[in-house]
Amino acid sequence: MFYHQQTNCTFIDYDEVIDKAFKYAIDDLLNLGMVLIEEICVNFKDNDVKNIFRHHIIHQTCEAVLNCKMTGYKVLYISRPEISFTTYIDTVATYDIKCLNKFISKLYKDMVKYLPIIFYNTPHISYKKFYELMIGPLVGESLQELNMVLNVVNTFDSTSYRFDELRKYSKKHKLSFLSEEYFNGIYTKKLLYCR
Repeated sequence: MFYHQQTNCTFIDYDEVIDKAFKYAIDDLLNLGMVLIEEICVNFKDNDVKNIFRHHIIHQTCEAVLNCKMTGYKVLYISRPEISFTTYIDTVATYDIKCLNKFISKLYKDMVKYLPIIFYNTPHISYKKFYELMIGPLVGESLQELNMVLNVVNTFDSTSYRFDELRKYSKKHKLSFLSEEYFNGIYTKKLLYCR
């Protein structure tokens, strides 16, 4: 995580957020006896499994924003294409990659639609490379990335997010932690850093 003064943004590596969420989800599956420790096979067609992963991914995403103590807009930086969105799960489990990608793709669209959080998705540049570009001189590729980030941040309209829409989504998917207070915490954190 780093703060970039020219964009007034704190960039959070979303890969770390996802890996943490996947770890918690796998732990829950093990604790609930939904998978065996000897052979962890995750079935992303099972609604209960999807609900557990959905819960942890959305929860960790919100927590990353709420717990960030740095100033500026909180921008979750996604630097991997879907297919390799799974560093932690690759090391401990087997799964159907098509089902996982379909699930992650749908979940990402839902988060962009319902959560007042800025996502910057650029699979062509790793987080480390992006960091190096942003702290270096602003020429060429770094200037291009800076302009793309500014476009995403400046076109982000937090007023289009409403809790009643999120309430329907959270009720449908049994996401009890997504209360109005929690939503307002994320929403307010975003508004505190408006220029």
